[in-house]
Amino acid sequence: MKISYLYRNYKSVLVVVSVVLFIASFIVHEYESRPIYRGLRGVTSFMFLGLLLLLNLKKINYHLAWFLFFYGASSFATIWYENNIVAVVAMALNFVAFLFLIREVYPKVSFVKMDTLFVSFP
Repeated sequence: MKISYLYRNYKSVLVVVSVVLFIASFIVHEYESRPIYRGLRGVTSFMFLGLLLLLNLKKINYHLAWFLFFYGASSFATIWYENNIVAVVAMALNFVAFLFLIREVYPKVSFVKMDTLFVSFP
């Protein structure tokens, strides 16, 4: 597969990869194999990180890239979640990942209209 094909059709590539990984997660979940399911979350994160780096070499969203990296590392660490030390490391990586996500999303969220939205519900 050529790189130019990815650049031209990156939206369809993202949709196909998403659907394939989504279906794979259902199949793995049905077999109740927790380590493979947890590893698949890491594969998903690193797959989209690779696509992000491959498709946007000049304008990378670094907060999103670091989120995907730390979330993928956290997902792989949860494979050995029964070990207490690895569980703590996984939670720390997850916390750092969500700090990057919050840092990216917070400036784009407006809390002004949220008050009227929640008050208007009966």
